[in-house]
Amino acid sequence: MKKMIFVILTTILLASCVKDRVKAGRDLFHGGEVDVKASQSAGVIVIKSGTAFNPFEGNGRSCASCHRAENKFGMSEATRDGLSADDRFFYMGLDEDQALLKGHGLVHVIGDGLDEFRQTPALNELCTLCNNYGNCESLGLNSDRTSNLQAFSLGAVINHHARSPARQPGVDFVLPSPGQVKDLVDYMLSSDVCEGL
Repeated sequence: MKKMIFVILTTILLASCVKDRVKAGRDLFHGGEVDVKASQSAGVIVIKSGTAFNPFEGNGRSCASCHRAENKFGMSEATRDGLSADDRFFYMGLDEDQALLKGHGLVHVIGDGLDEFRQTPALNELCTLCNNYGNCESLGLNSDRTSNLQAFSLGAVINHHARSPARQPGVDFVLPSPGQVKDLVDYMLSSDVCEGL
């Protein structure tokens, strides 16, 4: 009987820890504490008043600047065309080609031997591509990127959150801690992302 109670309590504790990691990852991904009920009602992510923050002390972008929940955690042409000129998606301080970014939604991707412009991938398919540890069959629109979601996420922060094209950690942005990267991966592999709002 004691062993069964121990197993039940351990399971509850572990589930609570995973839920906390998903919430931490969700807030980090969106750059503020997400109001889940308001978001479900509105059909878009709603950040609780007074909780917004710059996730990696970079250019002000959050992961959600490009990966919009209302677009399967990607960026649709209609959404892009409806953004204001000062939206963080169009951040001018990096080596983005503004004509390609504004006209076609192509972001500059550097790393893994790449130096090119690509569309923002939708993240809602990650649950079918990756296991619970973030090891994936393939990543990137052409399946030519690292297959580890933690490494992929770290590369995305370096690529898209920096203040300048130099992309110097500690100067242009703060590297996420291993725990923060794990939180981001737990969120991206959660039903919140895989099943949508």
